[in-house]
Order: sequence, then C-alpha cells, then structure tokens
Amino acid sequence: MARKKRIRLKYGKIPELAKICNCSVRTVKLALAWNSDNDTQNLIRVRAEQLGFIKQF
Repeated sequence: MARKKRIRLKYGKIPELAKICNCSVRTVKLALAWNSDNDTQNLIRVRAEQLGFIKQF
C-alpha cells in the first residue's frame, strides 16, 4: 500500500482542532500523518478540511 502524504495545518491549528474534536494533540498529529485509519482519525481529517485548517501551498 502506498504511503500517503502528511496533512499540514496552518500554524496553531493542531491544538485548536484537538479541542474541537475532544481528543489529545497526539491523536490529531497521528491522524494527520495517516498513522492508522479508524473512525476518530477519519473524523479529525474531515473536520480539518471542513474548517479550512489545511495549509494551501
């Protein structure tokens, strides 16, 4: 299986996203690195996209 690229967020948005999703900062960082593919991490990735936290290059 091909490795997916890490999702990068705007500065200071990881703790904010952790508070919104009611989880730890470590869980958010692992979700953005595609460490595993469970429901919580899928929710974190979807919420980051919906809120516009993903950095645009």
